[in-house]
Amino acid sequence: MIDSLRPDYLGAYNPHVDFTPNLDALAQDSVVVRNTYTQYAGTTLSEPAIWSGALLLHAHYQQPFSRVNSLEKLAKTDGYQTMVSYDTILPEILSPSDDLVKLDTDKLWNEYETCSTIEQTERALNSRSNKSRPVLFFAQPMNVHQFARNHWPTAAAANWPSQPGFVSRIAYEVHQVDTCMGRFVSYLKATGLYDYSIIVLTADHGDATRRIRTP
Repeated sequence: MIDSLRPDYLGAYNPHVDFTPNLDALAQDSVVVRNTYTQYAGTTLSEPAIWSGALLLHAHYQQPFSRVNSLEKLAKTDGYQTMVSYDTILPEILSPSDDLVKLDTDKLWNEYETCSTIEQTERALNSRSNKSRPVLFFAQPMNVHQFARNHWPTAAAANWPSQPGFVSRIAYEVHQVDTCMGRFVSYLKATGLYDYSIIVLTADHGDATRRIRTP
């Protein structure tokens, strides 16, 4: 779940996009949902709503959240091992469990980054003692967020070319996500997991930007 990702910055939704080849290839092998909209403009309301699968009261982290946490209940009922990028929201909505694999526990909220999280996930998947057990992996990387901080060079430092009709910073950061997701799909295919996986790529909300007009 990519924080602040807008559909018009993905080739699957916008034919003018040429900087998301890996996500576009995934879309070609997937079902692209075109009429789904967030009910909230903020992460702390959107993320709990996604775990519950329902429109929640306009309040943060209603408790006990376990009563409405449908995704957690389904995972437990079906015996899934849950691996999560343990952001600042999940401690408020997930039930305490020794079975929960927590990733990114050493990062601040704006430092969660797709490639780093996926690398940790791959190591966790490789080290499982029971590789036949299904896994639910959830992460909300911040690459595209306006306050993101990570090891990637800035668009200017990377000599990222201008993308007509797009905010250059956002286009570059979406390309970061695309690169990382391409590596993850390659890993899943190399390990034989791809054909047995359900991959859901979505966002909590988009961010408003000024409209850029091209000649």
